[in-house]
Amino acid sequence: MHFKQIQPNLSKITIGEIDLFFSYEILVAIWTTKKLYCSENQWGVTTGKHLNHIEPDKKKRISADEFNELVKALEENNKWITKEC
Repeated sequence: MHFKQIQPNLSKITIGEIDLFFSYEILVAIWTTKKLYCSENQWGVTTGKHLNHIEPDKKKRISADEFNELVKALEENNKWITKEC
């Protein structure tokens, strides 16, 4: 596991081949070996700036419900550290 501070209050944790992006303490994006999953902004201005850094194209972001379902599925299947995501 590797931690990297990208910007103030924006960080990335790498677990295996998966990158987890956090705005403050909130998981906002997941980069797998196949795809970036970035949540739409549902928080505020600063988190919006963080999301713009991660995924500038707002059309590629997924709804909060979709993102939360993805996180739930990854947790349930213990796929945080595998290549299957």
